[in-house]
Amino acid sequence: MVAASGSGKSSLVAAGLIPRLKANAIVSGETGSKDWRFVRFTPGQAESPFAALFNALCEAFPEHPVSPFLIEQEKEGFVASIRKNPTALVTISEALLREAKAPAWTEVLFFIDQFEELFTLVSKPDRTVFVILLEVIHAALRLRCVITMRSDFTAQAIDNPVLANLLNEGNYMLAVPTAGALIEMIRHPADRAGLSWDEGLPECIQAETGNDAGALALMAYALDELYQSSHADRRLTFDAYQMIGGVEGAIGKRAESAFDKLELPNKDRILQRVFRELVTVNPQT
Repeated sequence: MVAASGSGKSSLVAAGLIPRLKANAIVSGETGSKDWRFVRFTPGQAESPFAALFNALCEAFPEHPVSPFLIEQEKEGFVASIRKNPTALVTISEALLREAKAPAWTEVLFFIDQFEELFTLVSKPDRTVFVILLEVIHAALRLRCVITMRSDFTAQAIDNPVLANLLNEGNYMLAVPTAGALIEMIRHPADRAGLSWDEGLPECIQAETGNDAGALALMAYALDELYQSSHADRRLTFDAYQMIGGVEGAIGKRAESAFDKLELPNKDRILQRVFRELVTVNPQT
């Protein structure tokens, strides 16, 4: 899945696709996706993408207990095995399914979020092996893979012929949500949770959110703050919304509060260094 930053890629998979699969969206006779295992990770969240994959497999297969005294040895063995022979993932996944006594039709879906980290945080040798690993998953009978990637990294992805072929096999382009879609995103979860609104508040929140890149994440944060400040009586009000500072003020107020609590010398200069590290610069963008 490819889309601009802040378009809701991760949410669509984590809160849309995967729950539907867990509810047996793919079914044939007695078999169904309700029995699948879901392995979610990002390529850059550990010392290597293979270490991140190991951690995610441990979470997805709690039936395979790893002693805290041996976990580092197991991780090192797993990473070394995958680096040497990526097809080992098929054997390992099938062994985990057998250990979990999963039905014969159970599949493993790997959800690789923030796939662009493969180009920004992963070494070139590991990147090469990881792409081969994706080919292995694609070819395996009981393994599937879904990735989410920022659209501004598409050129880097298709520069790799293997990745280009995999993306051509199945690609979903997610557009930036329209105003109507954003209002539905505001209303429906609250309705399902039994919350009520002041008349016109969802439309007000959408209008302040706008449609720029990243607006969806800002709106989600503001809604969470609104819920935390007013959910006791199950009603979301204009008063509570104004109290958190609206869409633009919600995260600003939280940031200022957190910053004021820091007891560090020269914290203004430290913050400048932090933000420099958060920026990725390349000649194209």
